[in-house]
Amino acid sequence: MVDCPANGETDAWVPIEESLAVWRRAARDAELTVARLTGCDHAPTLDEREDLAGVSAQYEAVLLDWLGRRLPAPESPRR
Repeated sequence: MVDCPANGETDAWVPIEESLAVWRRAARDAELTVARLTGCDHAPTLDEREDLAGVSAQYEAVLLDWLGRRLPAPESPRR
């Protein structure tokens, strides 16, 4: 289950408040992390770009933080 919706600051496809209400109902008692991405629309890119170079640094930071809190810590290398 994905519990980290990322919405752009504006979203021409899905009204943000409506989208968040749906996520919150679906998550029920599960922890839900929400991020509003500054300068983004529906996709997590800046200036409506459609390439990897346009991906918001804020999106990358939010996603890496979210993954870091959920994935197990790497094991120490054995010597």
